[in-house]
Amino acid sequence: MSPSAKPVATAKPESSRRAAIRIATFGMILFFILVQLGFVYLLRDSIRRGFPDFISFYTAGKIVATGNGSRLYDLTLQQQIEGAYSIRSNAGSFLPFVHLPLFAVGLAILAWFPYLTAYYIWWCFNQCLFWASILLIDRALGGSTLRPERLAFAAVLFLPVTINLCQGQDSLLTLLSFTLTYFLLSRGRPLLAGAALGLVTFKPQLALLMFVLLVLTSRNKRRFTTGFLLGGLVQVLLPAILLGWRAVASYPRFVAQFAAGIHKGRFDVNIMPNLRGILHFLLGGHMREFTVDGITAGLTVLLLLFAIYVLRSRNAQAQPEELRFAFVIATTSLAAYHGFFHDLTLLLLPLLIVWNWLAATGVNVLRRGVLAAGIAPQFLGIVVAIAFPRLMGPIFACASLLFWAALLWNVWTLETPSSSIAVTVSP
Repeated sequence: MSPSAKPVATAKPESSRRAAIRIATFGMILFFILVQLGFVYLLRDSIRRGFPDFISFYTAGKIVATGNGSRLYDLTLQQQIEGAYSIRSNAGSFLPFVHLPLFAVGLAILAWFPYLTAYYIWWCFNQCLFWASILLIDRALGGSTLRPERLAFAAVLFLPVTINLCQGQDSLLTLLSFTLTYFLLSRGRPLLAGAALGLVTFKPQLALLMFVLLVLTSRNKRRFTTGFLLGGLVQVLLPAILLGWRAVASYPRFVAQFAAGIHKGRFDVNIMPNLRGILHFLLGGHMREFTVDGITAGLTVLLLLFAIYVLRSRNAQAQPEELRFAFVIATTSLAAYHGFFHDLTLLLLPLLIVWNWLAATGVNVLRRGVLAAGIAPQFLGIVVAIAFPRLMGPIFACASLLFWAALLWNVWTLETPSSSIAVTVSP
């Protein structure tokens, strides 16, 4: 073989391998969509009767679309409209709309369609959000995420994504917003990154925690803070213009009513897969609820202060920014005051960040094993759902705590590898 023919011979197997990966990736995407369609088919009766959480979004959209936006947080009106489209008409099963009013403005588009049609449109929209997040993660991490085996875990085996799609929840929109924040930070665009995070304040328990952790542990954060405040300002001014100040001003009082509803048994805190959920699960039967709440608040504050201390330490400041960012998200998810199983969808971002980092970086066996032990339980949701359906919340709260601890150890002690993706909040 002549010297000039050797590169051609080498290129053919490489091109064949890439073609095989592309075909396998496309097959995995198609398989995921078919699996999700299968779940929709199996749940068609529950969907028709208005069981999924999407009914609260549809109710909010109806209120805005019918010109009653100023009464968006009128619980009586919400229950009346929700009951007209679902069997969730009594006080025990009624699911109130708890998001900021700007979110309801966007949902008004769906209100022009019949309930079932609106549900399927929202399902398709969520599919787009999921794949947009995956593509953005892939772009931010240098094109290493769109591999068949990683898509299999992220799309098929990560149960929170499936739960979110079936329930018609909004956690995939949160995932995309946080992913966009990470992507913009990695490209040195702190102002836009802050605005992206500010626009997701319809989940204040996540966005505000994330903002505080990033601001207190990063250098030169003025532009990031400015962007966040501008994004948050949009959340206030735009609905005030479109719906009136009454809708905006009534939200804080409504949130207080919603929190009271949790304590009255409307929502089971024990199933929350976070620090609050696991503490209520362990202590709720032995102490008064007020005492458990106090312990939860105290431990949450200590957790956040400790995370800030770790991230500001000299060792952590020298670590790869992708690991630090993953640790911030894991801390946010664990410490959030309010969250359900579908909210764990947000953890897909740090899981993929760490997985990609492990694949591209030389790490000793012990540290690699610790991170793998933190990642692996997150993809066992189907097994847990079948074997221990009533314990999914506490089990996944423990899994989240394990992932957080694995990141903590690596962020605090691991030496800086030669290659990393820089994520810097700069002026």
